[in-house]
Amino acid sequence: MGSFSSAGESRTLVTKDERMNIDQHLKVAQWHIEQARLHALNSDHSCGCPVNPHDQKAIDAIESGHVEEETSCSVDN
Repeated sequence: MGSFSSAGESRTLVTKDERMNIDQHLKVAQWHIEQARLHALNSDHSCGCPVNPHDQKAIDAIESGHVEEETSCSVDN
């Protein structure tokens, strides 16, 4: 994992082979929530993002009310 600073801002870079930690998972979730909030402000907005299998798995889990902890990466599952 590397890091860099830009304009007084420090960021952590996660390489392809590294696993995200809890804080990074929360940041991704926060980003998705913020995107949804911004999309909702523009009622005619469509981001055009296709639903990939990983996102569909998350949608299905939330809609069914059955979310379980994953102990391994499920991007390819």
